[in-house]
Amino acid sequence: MQEVEFLESTSCICLFDKCMVNGVLNAFAYIAKWLREMSLAGGAHNVLAICMFCLIGCVPLAGFIVLCIRNRKIDADYLLLGLSAVLFIGIYMMINPGYVIDGNALVTSDMLNLAISSVIWSVLACYAVLRIVESIDKADSTQIVEIIKKIICVIVVFTAFVIVCVSLPELVRTNRTNAGAMPGDAGWAVILFIFQLVNAALVIWVLIRGYRLCNSIIENEYSDETIHMAERLSKTSKSAISVMVILELSKNVLQLFIMTTLSNADFKISLPLYELIILVVVYMGVRNLAKTKAIKEENDSYI
Repeated sequence: MQEVEFLESTSCICLFDKCMVNGVLNAFAYIAKWLREMSLAGGAHNVLAICMFCLIGCVPLAGFIVLCIRNRKIDADYLLLGLSAVLFIGIYMMINPGYVIDGNALVTSDMLNLAISSVIWSVLACYAVLRIVESIDKADSTQIVEIIKKIICVIVVFTAFVIVCVSLPELVRTNRTNAGAMPGDAGWAVILFIFQLVNAALVIWVLIRGYRLCNSIIENEYSDETIHMAERLSKTSKSAISVMVILELSKNVLQLFIMTTLSNADFKISLPLYELIILVVVYMGVRNLAKTKAIKEENDSYI
């Protein structure tokens, strides 16, 4: 049965595809499942599982201690203590769901895992935002650029993680599940993955150039090399945005021609908002840098 779904603008534009969201949200559930399987194996595996459980829970606490030793602790860092507690309690509950569910038919282990993982991610996101805002408030222009470089590194690593550890395993799982489905399902899943991979590659490409621009800005904000790199990055961002929009259009057009071979044709009026936001911000930033350079040169000419 063909299913055509048109989403309203308020709900269709999302940060990630559904499978990506579920994969990222359930990352801690996958860790808990892995630790449970190791623990049930007994012997040395059980000891290793306990050690890994303690290590994961102590990571935020260790970060807090390091910040205190280096005298770089700020108020937002106290959330790391809460994050450690949430990790210990949350992962333990996911490893032993019976203690929480206790025969309650309305709550499944999947629901419990999603709820706990959401809480962990919420604490982590809250800490990241507060840490960045407070750091920027106390930083000078050079330190702000350094913070931007760190954010770029985090986004690149996260984007690569989602592709390799979430989307690729989801592709394999989908093809195994749909082994006896319509003839076009397996190939279409691969095509969707390729589209997602291209979007991620474009983002990483632009961010790597942005990282190099940050290094040049730190050396000399208004040097000819910096402005040249900014102009190149501006063109790169514009091209990447154009490619992403065309890919989204191509996806629906291609699906239209092969929909009779698919068990579920899902047409969406959507855009890769996560990637587009990053590229648009980069594009606006580098354009502003070039204009600031022109204004500075004009002011210098009057002196």
